[in-house]
Amino acid sequence: MKKNKFIKYFYIIQVFLLCFLAIGIFKKHELISFTKEYFEIVQESVTDDDGYQCERAVFGMFAPGVYKVNLYYETDADMSNVWSVKADNASYDGIYANTCMLYSGKQQADMYVWLTENTHDLYIEVKYEQECQMEIHGADIQKTSMGSQMLLSVFVVFFLIADLCIWYVLCHRKENVYNFEIEKTVREQKAIFFILLLIVMAASLPLFTGYQIAAADTGFHLLRIEGIREGLLTGQFPVRMQPNWLQGYGYATGIFYCDTYLYIPALLRMIGFPVGLTYLFYKLLVNIVTVVLSYYSFSKMFENKWAAVMGTMLYTLNIYRLVCMYLKDHLGQYTAMAFLPLLAYSIWRLLKEDTETKEYKNNWIILTIAATLIVQCHILTCELALLFCFIIGIVFIRQIFRKETMKQLVMAVVAIIGINAWFLIPFLDYMSAQQLNITGEVVYTRTIQGYGSLLPQLFGGFAFAGGVDLDVSGGMQGEIPFTLGISLVLTLIYFLYLWICGKVDNRKMKACAVLSILALFMSTVYFPWNTIQLMGGTVSKLVSALQYPTRMLEMAALFLSLLACSCVLLTCKAEKKDGFYCYIGITVVATVLITEMFFSTLLNRSPFYKLYEADAMGNAYLSGKEYLPIGTDESLLKEGRYIVSDQILLAQTSKNGTGIELTCTNTGVEQGYVEVPLLYYKGYQAQDSQSKQSFETTIGDNNVVRVNIPGEYSGNVVIDFVSPWYWHMAEIISIVFLIGFIVMWNVSLRKDCVENAQVSQRTKR
Repeated sequence: MKKNKFIKYFYIIQVFLLCFLAIGIFKKHELISFTKEYFEIVQESVTDDDGYQCERAVFGMFAPGVYKVNLYYETDADMSNVWSVKADNASYDGIYANTCMLYSGKQQADMYVWLTENTHDLYIEVKYEQECQMEIHGADIQKTSMGSQMLLSVFVVFFLIADLCIWYVLCHRKENVYNFEIEKTVREQKAIFFILLLIVMAASLPLFTGYQIAAADTGFHLLRIEGIREGLLTGQFPVRMQPNWLQGYGYATGIFYCDTYLYIPALLRMIGFPVGLTYLFYKLLVNIVTVVLSYYSFSKMFENKWAAVMGTMLYTLNIYRLVCMYLKDHLGQYTAMAFLPLLAYSIWRLLKEDTETKEYKNNWIILTIAATLIVQCHILTCELALLFCFIIGIVFIRQIFRKETMKQLVMAVVAIIGINAWFLIPFLDYMSAQQLNITGEVVYTRTIQGYGSLLPQLFGGFAFAGGVDLDVSGGMQGEIPFTLGISLVLTLIYFLYLWICGKVDNRKMKACAVLSILALFMSTVYFPWNTIQLMGGTVSKLVSALQYPTRMLEMAALFLSLLACSCVLLTCKAEKKDGFYCYIGITVVATVLITEMFFSTLLNRSPFYKLYEADAMGNAYLSGKEYLPIGTDESLLKEGRYIVSDQILLAQTSKNGTGIELTCTNTGVEQGYVEVPLLYYKGYQAQDSQSKQSFETTIGDNNVVRVNIPGEYSGNVVIDFVSPWYWHMAEIISIVFLIGFIVMWNVSLRKDCVENAQVSQRTKR
């Protein structure tokens, strides 16, 4: 009775607290403006060591909250002048704000500042080169509702988790009933939950620093998050063309690199969280999903919970996965690795002998889910998975060419293509029709064999965090540790020992061992990648697109984790347990020590940065420039740069995301043109705002959008990115397939529930 009252009061507290926080969202705050007279040159530091001049304006005292600061200025320089908001007497975590760039093509810059305490000396500071022109027109500051939004979202998530836990306890509680077997199962579940939680925490240790490790591709993915946010705010959905890149010229990363999962941190950014914090949360979420899906998949495959725990630990904490997440920051790859165990489970079920069971007839559902989850984050992992699925299909060709198995495969393939059509159609369209670096021949001339692992790297027992990723000619000094760690190597050796001793009779596990060895071999410099690439054609392009042979380690990690589950299962069934306890003890200790060693060197040696505002990153980092139009010179992409032909008079311009509206007049009878600050990608259209007359858009100088203006025209021209009709058709197809898939899945679950209930009633009778 007391428990029910506690739950009732807990719900009442939730309602009142959430209502109180919701009220804060709608509160209006005063805008405080400062004219240019408030700014003064700081005499004691007129020039610093780099020759910069400094001007400041003191805002005064402000209470905790999230503030938006606007600076109004004019300058003639790019990427050299900066501004920031500071508080000299603030504590370590009293203010969160970055130093941001100022651009010549803009007259206004804004940034958000997060204050966690009362600040008495908040001020704005502008630093600029003495040689350049800089005129400050003023600034303003206003408190926003983002602080309330952040608190509200945190408490909503907290209460949701708490309510789910209460619901679970109430549903599974049995009053005045005690059963030893049930109690034993509950204790075991609690122990497993605790261990899985420890695995998540162990894999996430670098995230609790609160800052970003300066990994290879971190800036690229942070720009993607910000690009999705800006795209959503300007009305795009799904976001195809991210408008924040290259001083507002836009970048087509959303078409080539599926951003589905990055909508989570992008939505957190819209709520008000700093961009760096949202990415840390995303990585934590990936670690949780990796552990949950690994444990679920392995426990279903081996029907042994402790074997699944061992496989989950080794898979989640393998060094290559941690390298992808923290040293290289290959977001698509480490995200895809979270779903590979689910794909392995679906293939495992396909190869079962009995094809007439109810469970087998629903296998296409789990296969569709697993494949779709991978397609939505990393195309290269899809290619690797397809390669090894093809090899598995050859090895188990008799099981594959069964009527029911082929039926399951066909249903899954149709569903996967249909559900993912919204991404695949634009991707294939641009790959075939757009002249980009990734589609050009230059990309496919790069050989990859030299970027594989050396044997000492592959079987290295210790993993020290290095930052160099060169070909074999550079040796191993300072190299990134391309290894899976000693634990999975020991697993392979132990499994081979059991196989030689005649204790392995499972054909699927033998195939896993062979495939793991093949994947390890393919990740090294000894595999003949260059010879295969010389075959030319599609094969050459696929090999070159792999970029690094070490990507094969993600598949090796999966197969070796399956072997670890099998080792635990085999030794559990053995009469003598000495080998079992020895394997478990050495493997667990080695995993913990190697992981901690890697993280220690990572955190002690790696540079880092604290990012709160996207502008602090700049907007020109393109990684390998894969999606840039061929021949583009990024240095010529200046914000607000309009180029017109002789007879064109440009009166007014405005830009919002990928959309531009301009007022122009063609004084001649001949056709003229206007080149606007947008990179040319297929899909940009222009029309008159009143008559809706369409104007031709072509590729201008330096691959920008050029709009041809007919003679004697005068009016407003609207330019924007418009998805082709067949892209929209693909989106409709995906929605229809997704709804159909959910309906069929729900029907299947209901049938299973009815059948289980009937079996339970028969058992009671």
